[in-house]
Amino acid sequence: MSKVKKIGVALLVVLLALSTTAAAQDVTRAIDPDTVEPGGTVTVTLTSTAAAFGVQIIETIPDGFTYVSHDFSGANDVQFSQSGNTLTFTVIDLSIADGFTVTYTLQAPSDEGTYTFSGTYEPMNESVADVGGETTVQVAAAGAEPEPTPTPTPTPTPSVSGVEISVADDTVVYGDPVEVKVVNDGSQGTLTLKVTNEGTGDTEKLEIIDTSGIFRYVYDTDAKGWYPGVYTLSLENAAGIVTWVQFSVTSDEPYIVLDIPDNTVASGDALAYTLKVYWHKKIDSVTVTVIGPMEGTFTAVSESNIGAYYWKSPVTAVSTLDLFAAPFSGTTGAYNLKVSVSGEGGASSSATFKFYVEAISFNITPEDSSVARGGSVSVEVMTNAGDTNGNMDVDTPNTVMWTLYDPDGVAVDSGEANIEDGSATFAISPKLEWDSGTYKLEVTVKTAGGYEKTDSIDLEVVDPELTLTPTYEVIVRGDSITVKGSTTLPAGTQFVISVDPAGEGVTVSDTQVFADADGKFSFSIDVATDAPLKTFTVTVENTDANVDAKVKIKVARQGIKVSTETASALIGGSFDVTIDTTATTVYVYASKGGVFSVGGTGISKLPSLVGDIDTNANPTFSTGDSEITVGVADNAQLGTYTLYFFAPEDPDVIDPVKDPQDVLYVTIIDISFTDIPSEVTVVKGGSTTVTIKANVPRTDFGWISASFSGNGVFTDLNDAGFVKDDADTGSKGVFEITLYGKVDSQTLELNENGDKMLSSGTYTLKVSLLRDNTVVDTRTIMVNVVNPQIDISLPGEVLKGDEIVVTITTNRAEDYDGLYVFLETPNRVYMQNPLVDADGKAEVIFQSYGLDYGTYRVYVRDTMTTETGNQDLLQFYSLDPADSTAKEYKMSDDLLYGPFEVSVVEELTPAPTPTPTPTPTPTPTPTPTPTPTPTPTPTPEKKETPKPTPTPEKKETPKPTPTPEKKQGPGFEAIFAIAGLIAVAYLLRRRQ
Repeated sequence: MSKVKKIGVALLVVLLALSTTAAAQDVTRAIDPDTVEPGGTVTVTLTSTAAAFGVQIIETIPDGFTYVSHDFSGANDVQFSQSGNTLTFTVIDLSIADGFTVTYTLQAPSDEGTYTFSGTYEPMNESVADVGGETTVQVAAAGAEPEPTPTPTPTPTPSVSGVEISVADDTVVYGDPVEVKVVNDGSQGTLTLKVTNEGTGDTEKLEIIDTSGIFRYVYDTDAKGWYPGVYTLSLENAAGIVTWVQFSVTSDEPYIVLDIPDNTVASGDALAYTLKVYWHKKIDSVTVTVIGPMEGTFTAVSESNIGAYYWKSPVTAVSTLDLFAAPFSGTTGAYNLKVSVSGEGGASSSATFKFYVEAISFNITPEDSSVARGGSVSVEVMTNAGDTNGNMDVDTPNTVMWTLYDPDGVAVDSGEANIEDGSATFAISPKLEWDSGTYKLEVTVKTAGGYEKTDSIDLEVVDPELTLTPTYEVIVRGDSITVKGSTTLPAGTQFVISVDPAGEGVTVSDTQVFADADGKFSFSIDVATDAPLKTFTVTVENTDANVDAKVKIKVARQGIKVSTETASALIGGSFDVTIDTTATTVYVYASKGGVFSVGGTGISKLPSLVGDIDTNANPTFSTGDSEITVGVADNAQLGTYTLYFFAPEDPDVIDPVKDPQDVLYVTIIDISFTDIPSEVTVVKGGSTTVTIKANVPRTDFGWISASFSGNGVFTDLNDAGFVKDDADTGSKGVFEITLYGKVDSQTLELNENGDKMLSSGTYTLKVSLLRDNTVVDTRTIMVNVVNPQIDISLPGEVLKGDEIVVTITTNRAEDYDGLYVFLETPNRVYMQNPLVDADGKAEVIFQSYGLDYGTYRVYVRDTMTTETGNQDLLQFYSLDPADSTAKEYKMSDDLLYGPFEVSVVEELTPAPTPTPTPTPTPTPTPTPTPTPTPTPTPTPEKKETPKPTPTPEKKETPKPTPTPEKKQGPGFEAIFAIAGLIAVAYLLRRRQ
């Protein structure tokens, strides 16, 4: 589809000037003559009383007047732009002379009356002022005594108290938005906002207003399709129109909408089009003409005295029959369709569209180059001829005619098809009685006026096809297969199915089948369990078409195939076996009895590999299932075994040589460790859990024995109750061992409540995996006992009301609860007991709301989980572990950190602004001996002294709030300054 839209062009002008006004300035208007004939010219002179580096003058000329030209004097440059009735003059004056003038010329409209001018001017760095002087001009015919035209009284907008509608501007250029304001007090019920094009009469619902208030809507005239014209906005309720307002969508000239779906026309067809003209003023006349390779100009439409805002062409096609007929005598080739429109006040517009007239052409495309007797093939003809009875089809209907000729040239079939969307489709269906061979399909495309074209193609008519899949298959007794058929014969064709020899155990699901729309069909062949072991023939045929196809079936003994996902099985465990067979019963034997069972039934040892086996005298497990679970005895010997699966023809006797069979080789393995750490770490006073995983068949099958030793310490962890087996953990083969960093000083065994810290160093955790009382595997795990590591971070000062956050980072295990944090105030000590998280962090928060301004102390104490009661901790929170009384309160092994100071302040201390200094050349300095840092007194066995590491105070410098800077968008003054610099450079260059 092609569209041509005649629209106005908006010119964007950049305003340039320099500096400020040199003196007080006035701009006045003079109009000459004050009375002008319709269509005559009027000269308007704008005079400035003083020069200016830059001034912008905006003139609004009356409707109907047409801009012709402009000139100026006394200024360096004047830039001009026009938008509808608005003329903009931007003056650049660098000479600072005694004023300037701008003169512009207009053509008067054809309508008589009094017309009014208005305008404003804006000197650089000054406010906007109105242009003074003359404002009206009279348009009157020559000789007539001009009469003053009374100012028209606008039609009042009807209104109802409390409901109003208005537009921000009742004259909007097409493409600009329409701004609508609605005031509703709710007294008139639900209101519907509608818009009506007064030219077309079309009405559109815009909004539903069912609440009171002030509503503002903005509508894009282009997006809404509000072409130039006069529109009415109305508010309606159930009783009718409540109030309304009108506005105009304007353009400089009549607006043409020309829609042509296809620009290619076949001889005998017509160019179809839709033509509409819109304007906010009255349309006078419309002419549609055609020129091209012909004599003269063809006029399709010529209409005058229209006198409306909207016009639609009554003629919607240009027939090639008219262009080809006398006196034009046109031919094929390129043509131009031109639309010319004139309107009120002498305005005019036009649009030209190129189209092409071609000879009839088409392509014949069959679905296939051959078609079987009794079948069908679709043929598509693509053509440039217009659709049958479509907009481009004139006079007699366009049509596609076809005839099929046999190899002897005799017409055997024919037909006719309509053209739709540029193509015609029909089917060729050879009859069963026709001969095979090459046929000719002749096609003729006809349009109006006797225009037509004929072409032909060859089609091969072949014998019908019938294929079967598969054509040969070996089927074991008791099995079946599906046979799929395909034919070129039409849907519904019947085929008869037979088996040879019949009645011997091979049957078909259907004795007759029918082809579907795609020529497909299917049936199944079933073989009885006692069918003879020989070949059968299944025939599918249609005697009318004289076609047939065959399938060969060879009957074989029933087969068996077994599989398992694992080649090994745990002692005491089980494994699944999948059985794929057509036999009704499968027997299972093993290379050794008493090792395997299924559902409590033991699998017997295979009695013979060569002689017949009487299944009654030598019973074993038998099944008809496709999947079984085989269990392994708890006392089975480790090694590889064979399982034998038989699917005999006779369920009472197995022939191990001839009967279908399959075997599985299964290796029985012992339980074992699958995941065990080689090294673990225990922090003094804390604990850690060692997780060990083993491959066991069930939770009560295996167990572990564990002991801990080193540095004079030995503990049987099983006897101490520190081992949880898989039954306790709830997961098969998962065992947990808990190691504590404390011992009983009397027994020197690990003890959760021990009174002595385990010395730092390396210890051994020995773990054995047992089945019954048999040790299957033993592993040794290195245990590192280390001192606690603690890092403490807190702020140096906080604003009153903010939180005091103390962060502890440690190597303690998750959920360690031996840490205590104390906040010392003059009247009270606050205590918190945080838990360590998975990342080794603990955090406490003290609120400062109730604290006075001042400095407070914070202590952190690691009690090594040998703490006394909370009351003693609160009383002796700062007690040095080396103090003689510490041991009495079980606090001699504690680690004490602090005090750390934190200040509650009204305003944070500003951080000093660093002064940049030159970087001196570094001078090598001997490494100083570090000064020892005071540390808490450790217990005697401690080898390392933990050092409190408080986080340095973080002091932030408050930044003064800057006074918001008022930013303004660049006005035309800034642009004048830039342009002035360019202009000065230009003048200086001219003087060189």
